[in-house]
Amino acid sequence: MEWLYHLPTISIRGLDLDLIIEIGLVKMKYGLALTDCYVLASSKVYGGKAVFKKREGGMLKHIPETEKKYQVVFLEDYA
Repeated sequence: MEWLYHLPTISIRGLDLDLIIEIGLVKMKYGLALTDCYVLASSKVYGGKAVFKKREGGMLKHIPETEKKYQVVFLEDYA
C-alpha cells in the first residue's frame, strides 16, 4: 500500500461530508451492499466512474436507474 500512496497519479482521500451523505442516500434509496454504495457515491462526488466486475445481487433491479444517475462500468461488457 505504501508504494500506491506515493504514486503521483493516485490521490488518497479521507471521508468528507459530501461523500458520507451520498453514501447514505444511495443506501437508503437502493438498499445495496455498503461497498457498492461507497463505489457509486465516490464516483459521483469525485467525478469518476463506478467500476463493477459484473451485474449481480441487489443491484440487478436498480441498474437502469443507477446508470442514469452515476457513471457505471461493468467489466463483463468488455470480456
